[in-house]
Amino acid sequence: MNTSPINALIIGANGNLGRPLVKKLQEVFPNTIATSSSNTKEILHRIMDIDLIVNVANRYYPMPTPSQMLEMKKSIIGLAELIQEASRKTQARVIHFSTYFQYAPEDLAPWSDYSDFKNSATSIYKSISSRFGIPTTEIVLYDNFGGERKDKIFDLMLDAAIKQNTFNATFGESQINLTHISDIVEGVVGLAKELVQADLGSSRAYQLKSSNTFSLRELDALISDSLEVATNVNWGALRYRDKEVFKMWDSSEVPSSWVAKKSLVDYILDEKSNSHKRSY
Repeated sequence: MNTSPINALIIGANGNLGRPLVKKLQEVFPNTIATSSSNTKEILHRIMDIDLIVNVANRYYPMPTPSQMLEMKKSIIGLAELIQEASRKTQARVIHFSTYFQYAPEDLAPWSDYSDFKNSATSIYKSISSRFGIPTTEIVLYDNFGGERKDKIFDLMLDAAIKQNTFNATFGESQINLTHISDIVEGVVGLAKELVQADLGSSRAYQLKSSNTFSLRELDALISDSLEVATNVNWGALRYRDKEVFKMWDSSEVPSSWVAKKSLVDYILDEKSNSHKRSY
């Protein structure tokens, strides 16, 4: 059991999850260094006294060009290889993140090239435990809300409803699971505290998934009821993608000590209030 001050490194510190996670980790582990993925190689080669590596970096392009595909592969798999070598040398425990698309049902797998890259990286992280006996924790994420990014479908639907704009959508049967970014941060920090105290052993996997699973039509109804307005969604204006989530799946167990607390309705009302303040 580790009772010394923990030296932690968080990679991907400037991202939507990275920024709030850095602040919280530094409260728990004051000796936390934050870096971007581009500086990771230099940092890992220079710092040898490290107990915990948290990799929240995530390079993703929804419709990648060939050069962007290579960039994703290098970023996701190459970074995993760097972390594996650093963990071997320093015995640092590792927290890494997966997407629920990696755990799609067999008839939908593989979901994409991106999920394949993530699968390869996950195998590399798991080998840190199997080859070197160093504990690792995989955290599977679903969709989120409440962060700095406002370009995902829930926030776009909400913004259109607040501004009473028309929103073009598919037929709306696909599903989405939403967890507030602060709840995710709390879950990660809790698992980090467990990991640094864990005995040597195998890798563990958890999902940070709330009970907020909706079809897009259900989500639109929640927005409409919360704002007490009629929304202007043009259902069927867009085609479904080649693969859609029509029934949400689980990927692993939820940590026993974690529960998502942030209310989706409260967030919707807060965004309405904030939007009105910005308009003045």
